[in-house]
Amino acid sequence: MELKDLASFVVLAEELHFGRAAARLHISAPPLTQRIKQLENELGVVLFERNNRRVELAPAGALLLEEARSILDRTRQIRQRLQAVELGYAGRLRIGVSGSVIHSDARRRLEAAIPAGIDASWAMMSSAEQVKAIRERQLDMGVVNTPIDHDGLAVHVLEHEPFVVAVPATHRFAARKSIRLSMLRDDTFIIGERHLGPNYYDRMISACERAGFVPKVDLQSQLLSSYIGLVALGAGVTFAPRSLARAGLAGIAYLRIREQAPHAEVSLAWSAQRTSPVTDRVLSGMRIARGP
Repeated sequence: MELKDLASFVVLAEELHFGRAAARLHISAPPLTQRIKQLENELGVVLFERNNRRVELAPAGALLLEEARSILDRTRQIRQRLQAVELGYAGRLRIGVSGSVIHSDARRRLEAAIPAGIDASWAMMSSAEQVKAIRERQLDMGVVNTPIDHDGLAVHVLEHEPFVVAVPATHRFAARKSIRLSMLRDDTFIIGERHLGPNYYDRMISACERAGFVPKVDLQSQLLSSYIGLVALGAGVTFAPRSLARAGLAGIAYLRIREQAPHAEVSLAWSAQRTSPVTDRVLSGMRIARGP
């Protein structure tokens, strides 16, 4: 039993006239008659009671009409969903995001480019972890801090964002709008371990050295969100992208750096070898070329 046979049956059941049904199907009446006979033979039932004057649904035909409409509707839905997936308007998108850029305009820009029908799941990871996950096909794309070792990945820079200093709300300089880094030479800097974000780590250490001191560092094995919490508890100070101030976290003050502040380079990364229709659709929405 083929779908075209069911479709022909439904049209005839609606018209109850072979000529009109054939016209709707863009065929002549004899082929339609043959289709219905073959369907009846295949099912072993009488679908239509017919004579020279009229055509009526038989009991088996009435039952099949309900089932056939359901099958054809479901088939149309499946076809539409498959076409939507093929065009990148439906499907799944797995995205990584570094804690340091969760509130950035770059992350918001990516979110806005995801079509409404996409099932997007976000995972908080360091930039290095995202690179590994994309290579291992556990993520489709990630919002990372660059430069990074992106062999096998395509990377597009989305924005440059200056860092500020996050200090506890009880800090001696918390009421200020800005400071010189040298004023913090006696403070403990809470920074993630270098392997989590070597670019971030090196920029922060270099900024302190340019200010004339080597920082006392409390290394953390977690992401920025964790050591921001330690700052709120008074355990030290840290560098944070300016956009993090939007989060409005309690117990923290954000101070502008008077010298030339280090900047975060926020980029979108994805596999250079393999992309899905959903990934391509998002890149197109962001006006980003697919290639590396």
